[in-house]
Amino acid sequence: MIICDLDLCEAVEFDNKIVGGAMTYTYADTDTSPTYADAEAGAIAFGDVTGALSETETTVRNNPGITTSIARANAVAWAWDENGFSMSRSTSVKINVNSKN
Repeated sequence: MIICDLDLCEAVEFDNKIVGGAMTYTYADTDTSPTYADAEAGAIAFGDVTGALSETETTVRNNPGITTSIARANAVAWAWDENGFSMSRSTSVKINVNSKN
């Protein structure tokens, strides 16, 4: 093909389109010690139709003979568009059990 044979060249515009398709990202992290519990979770989604959910839960119980620390984190994200579908999920759980002597 010879370039000079092309008699028409026009710009193409994509209105309201996401270039690159649907994308998702999730994050979940937990930390515990005998008297401490921490949980973090995050979810993000890019696309025409999206959803994201993050949940965290922490518990520290100080009983007479034992201390228990529990941390849970869960994140999920989903997205789709005309080019495809993306889904991400992250989960983290930590449990610390400490006996008192």
